[in-house]
Amino acid sequence: MNARLEQIFSNRFRLMRKLYEINDGIAEHRGADLFAVGKELKMGDIVTIDTFDFLEDEGLVKWIAIGEISITQRGVRAVETALDHRITAYFPADIADKV
Repeated sequence: MNARLEQIFSNRFRLMRKLYEINDGIAEHRGADLFAVGKELKMGDIVTIDTFDFLEDEGLVKWIAIGEISITQRGVRAVETALDHRITAYFPADIADKV
């Protein structure tokens, strides 16, 4: 896999895993400020928005209030599958080991 694609997968998984942690693995349990999460993950605003937009289009995350995002049930399942080192439609099987 080329480095650019690897970085894209990494950004997506890190954002998803962070939302999973914030929500204690429960879909839409808590909201989080999109840009604060991006900043914590050391992602720029544009990368944060692009990453979120992709994940939202896939139904893995969603807006729950102005500026606040959360993980969906589909997102919870995707993170748990990846953490179990199984391939998902969104992440390679070894993504949890790489980030």
